[in-house]
Amino acid sequence: MKDIKTFLFPVSYEIKKHYCNEGGLTHYTVQIVDAEFDPFDVEISCNGVEIKTGDYNSICLEPWDIDFLLRAYNQFYKEWT
Repeated sequence: MKDIKTFLFPVSYEIKKHYCNEGGLTHYTVQIVDAEFDPFDVEISCNGVEIKTGDYNSICLEPWDIDFLLRAYNQFYKEWT
């Protein structure tokens, strides 16, 4: 399923790292695509994972998306600490 999503949304699942002026890592941003093929921006920081759902009340993530976000958060946390 990820291959279809990345074909339709080429920038999805590409983690972008953001740094402060002093060079320290502040957060990651990434776009994920839910089960209904709607793209959502996500910010991963020391405060957790924020999925920017816009006007949606709920979204439907597949197990692969949840695993991806968990791995991305763990990667961020290891790099941040």
